[in-house]
Amino acid sequence: MLDLDYNDRQEWDGIDLTSLFINSETEIEERSIYWNLKEKEYAYRQGKWKLIWQQDKAKELYDVESDPQEERNIASHYPDIVDNLTQKILEEQNLDNRWYVQILTVYRLKIISKIV
Repeated sequence: MLDLDYNDRQEWDGIDLTSLFINSETEIEERSIYWNLKEKEYAYRQGKWKLIWQQDKAKELYDVESDPQEERNIASHYPDIVDNLTQKILEEQNLDNRWYVQILTVYRLKIISKIV
């Protein structure tokens, strides 16, 4: 529709779960998860840690293994983990922005070509 070249990034956000259906003892490799909620709230989960970063609010860090309801913000106790997960969010935002800029550029060129 927008004539984007999707071959630039052939990474898939997901894993093949077929082996779980064949062998119930198969273990799945742990992976990190990144959330971007309307460019206003971000989160990053790595292992037992989850960082939530909302615009104009303090960052929140949770140990989701011991606090699955995310009731105790422990960011002030683990500043190194907050910094590390913040860096991960910034790296993911750069990927988000790269695709967003590419989509906007193609869209604008299509509009201009229709006007001219």
